[in-house]
Amino acid sequence: MNLLVDVLPTSVMIHDTEYPVNPDFRTFILFELLMDDDSFEEHEKILLALDLFYEVIPNDIDKAMEELLWFYRGGKEYSKKQSTVTEPMYSYEHDDEYIYAAFLQQYNIDLQSYDGYKSNQNNYLHWWRFLALFKGLNDSCEFVKIMGYRSANLSEMSNEQRKYYQKMKQVYKLPVSDRVKRHENELIKKLMGKEKDSA
Repeated sequence: MNLLVDVLPTSVMIHDTEYPVNPDFRTFILFELLMDDDSFEEHEKILLALDLFYEVIPNDIDKAMEELLWFYRGGKEYSKKQSTVTEPMYSYEHDDEYIYAAFLQQYNIDLQSYDGYKSNQNNYLHWWRFLALFKGLNDSCEFVKIMGYRSANLSEMSNEQRKYYQKMKQVYKLPVSDRVKRHENELIKKLMGKEKDSA
């Protein structure tokens, strides 16, 4: 998929059948929020995600989810590099005001002015357009500066810089999700178990 020459899709093909989808940017922001919500079981998340994306959910759930994820990646193929778990630089839940302000400041785009695909198909922001604009945000925006603080490599800084960035990392630190907390607790229990075994 090339954003410069290809028409932005509003449907996907599954087993030679075309399925209309909801390509609005809010669909995939809600999708990300849903994936991070520990109040739902995994199978519930899948069904809710498919309901967000498809007007009619295909019978082949595996293929339907595969197409949803392809759409989520902006039409790009899956890469192992993308699967590497790193500390998040942003959160649609906690950075919503910063992201809104960044789009307004840099592009003069009021994200609240879009009606959404289902309510008005002539006045919505396609997810792939949103992704491109998101990637193009520059450091004149407070949001990009905040992401810079969160992702800064402290080991390559002078003592004075390190102190400043450590402080800013704490100021703008994102809350740890319940899922990450559980994973860390399980890891600690395993490590403590190994220590007892070796004692």
